[in-house]
Amino acid sequence: MRFCLESEPAAIAPDEELTLSKSLRLVAQFFKILRREISSTNLRAALLPNTATLRAGGIPVVAYLILLQPPNLVASIFVVGATEIILARYRSLRTRARWKTTLMQTVVIIAIAIIAWLVLGGKI
Repeated sequence: MRFCLESEPAAIAPDEELTLSKSLRLVAQFFKILRREISSTNLRAALLPNTATLRAGGIPVVAYLILLQPPNLVASIFVVGATEIILARYRSLRTRARWKTTLMQTVVIIAIAIIAWLVLGGKI
């Protein structure tokens, strides 16, 4: 595209105008594809932790209700711990942080939630 310093821009040649319109259409198509890809990636990134969290809450309850007294508590704690490690590892990969730091943050959040639950009248 040519510009001049006069008050009116120089006329665009027909072949340059055709090339410019093709370029603009290609850029518009590229951004449509990029937006679609970002949307699907965001959906997958949101569904994976949600599904894992739902399983982390449901499987220990089922294990606690189905198994006998001593193994049910151990199985529930094992499932919660394993899921916590997997989620911390996944979050650390997504945020590019050290996974041990993310794991410690998760443990602290769970500890605060348990303390708040006990203070508000929960019983173990």
